[in-house]
Amino acid sequence: MLNGTCRNFEIRRNFADLELHVVVVSSMHLPKKDAWGSCDAYCVVKLNNDTFETHVLKNTLAPHWEESGNFDLNWVKQLKHIPDLIVEVWDWDRNSVCFLSRLILQN
Repeated sequence: MLNGTCRNFEIRRNFADLELHVVVVSSMHLPKKDAWGSCDAYCVVKLNNDTFETHVLKNTLAPHWEESGNFDLNWVKQLKHIPDLIVEVWDWDRNSVCFLSRLILQN
């Protein structure tokens, strides 16, 4: 992961239901992006063509989201594997967004 640490990240696979449950708990040591030395962080989790986003947490370098999302994996039956799970942290601003960090979980 670049420019920060992703911690307390949980993944559970349920192949009976073919669903992946992802919990984004927190991050720390994010870079300062705002004029007053903070950032407005949110997390984006991607799997194949599906995306799940957390809420924006303003004015923090150590956001604690505790948010979860589910990914339907029925399309994986043909592939016999799960593609990479990509977790990105972004800084939100009214006029733009700025990339902060990326974690790629390879299967």
